[in-house]
Amino acid sequence: MGIGSQLAYAAGIWDGDGCVFCSERENVSGQNSYVVRMSINLDSKKVIEKLNGLLAGNMGKFSGRKDGWYFASSSIKAAESLKRIIPFLLAKKPQAEIAINLQREMTESRNKFRTIGKEGASPVPEVIMKNRKMMVDKIYQLKEFNSAGFELDEAGISKEELLSYCAGLVDSDGCISIVSSGKMHTPLVQIKMGDLLPMLRFSSIFGGSFYDDGNMNTLRLKGSKSVECLRVLLPYLIIKREQADLAILFQNSIDLWKKRFSSGYPKVLPQEVKEKRRGLIARVRDLNQAKNNRYRAGAETKLSQSEEIPISDSPIYGDDKPIANESSVRL
Repeated sequence: MGIGSQLAYAAGIWDGDGCVFCSERENVSGQNSYVVRMSINLDSKKVIEKLNGLLAGNMGKFSGRKDGWYFASSSIKAAESLKRIIPFLLAKKPQAEIAINLQREMTESRNKFRTIGKEGASPVPEVIMKNRKMMVDKIYQLKEFNSAGFELDEAGISKEELLSYCAGLVDSDGCISIVSSGKMHTPLVQIKMGDLLPMLRFSSIFGGSFYDDGNMNTLRLKGSKSVECLRVLLPYLIIKREQADLAILFQNSIDLWKKRFSSGYPKVLPQEVKEKRRGLIARVRDLNQAKNNRYRAGAETKLSQSEEIPISDSPIYGDDKPIANESSVRL
């Protein structure tokens, strides 16, 4: 995977779980000083290590938590890191642009006002301080930013970079599950977030159905369409890779037995096939309920450890109704 694709993956992760902000404190002259910051908390050490290798900052482990890692960067390093991923950012792009400009202004004026508070030094002019405060306030206001109505501009972004971004989005704000409806089971890929634009990028490639959940937007791909998506994203996934593998195996079993039933094979699933499918469902459920995915978005298959997972003998497992606006992978 090239450096551009790795940065695109980082942008997908950041649009999902990352944060761009400014800390504020009063300096010795009574004026506010600001520090541009970016940070992300994840339960995946592997992804944090990847970010630490791509961006300028530092990583660490949360004390008292078995699975809790962070990457953080501030000031010039934060601005330089944001410059690296901003070509691929969507949800966090407006915040990143302001943060980069704010850091540039503070860096350019640093030498001129570096002795602020010392005898003989002049404070930062009020007009500059007001402009800084306005930019900081805008960064916080943009936390509620929703890009509905904005158009995607993918100029200069390669197909591999787009797929890497989508994988980062699934690894952060996505959920891969095998859901049930009565005795029916089907793979489901779901992304749930406040901002719409990242999901529009995703759906422009993989299709899917949009649902309005109040302050959140949900994009869902179900059945064979979800697995078609996962097969394409599998080489780029890190956090959700095992769930993707299991969902693909489940759909492969569905497709195989559907073909056999249509060719005259007795329409009764062997017990060992049922057991295998139960095992796949249980493993995906356990992964999604595990501590390292406790903050992820999406619905899970809720079954107790002792509850038997029902498996139908029907050749079609899952909802056979078409999903609105769903189409094949477009690359």
